[in-house]
Amino acid sequence: MNAIILAAGLGTRLRPLTDARPKALVEVAGASMLQHLILKMKCAGFTHIVVNVHYMSEQIIDFLQRNDSFGIRIDVSDERNLLLDTGGGIARALSFFDDEKPVLVHNVDVISDVNLGELYASAEGCDTLLLVQKRSSSRMLFFDEQMALAGWMNMKSGEKRSPFHDFAPENFTPYAFSGIHVINDAMARRMKETDGAFPLIPFYLENAARMSVKAALFPDTCRWVDAGTPEALERAADILKNTNLNK
Repeated sequence: MNAIILAAGLGTRLRPLTDARPKALVEVAGASMLQHLILKMKCAGFTHIVVNVHYMSEQIIDFLQRNDSFGIRIDVSDERNLLLDTGGGIARALSFFDDEKPVLVHNVDVISDVNLGELYASAEGCDTLLLVQKRSSSRMLFFDEQMALAGWMNMKSGEKRSPFHDFAPENFTPYAFSGIHVINDAMARRMKETDGAFPLIPFYLENAARMSVKAALFPDTCRWVDAGTPEALERAADILKNTNLNK
């Protein structure tokens, strides 16, 4: 089982905690966000993880070496010379996998108690499976009745994007992206054909008309938090302290 942890961000929302460390190494409930996620993935059965790095990358590399990669294969995708945005970072990280198995992609600052193993297994039959939620967000994804991606909208500005010329948001169901998704081989090959830095959601929108980009709804029984701000760390700690994350 393959996974990518996106840890290259600058962590500007977490300042001053990230003035002297990358956000992946900010501690929550007694351990870094990176350690929590690696152990969660390991317990779920993932055997090969790629971590992308940019800001204060040496600290992350040293951390992995000191902990002997927590007993599994962990490669580092180095973006020190150029931050590749989310899409470009995933594309480079995908080159570390030498098989055609699905790849789970997970933001390092997303904390949840969702079952990653079940999500990974459920991605069969589509090119990308996005884990989405019923929550408000300034940017929403829109899906049809089959949970296929149809468009995107900035809820503040009204800007819309879609591969379909007749896209009307009112005809579709809006969901917020959770920062967790699974990429299957055909989409992985398509991503690796794209050079340089590029954002993730526009890439998926460009390919949604010819490839299967679908969504899985985040379970109502599970909890989730974007731990990218100091205010959210307390809620993240509550999830980590009170939930069995060995899923």
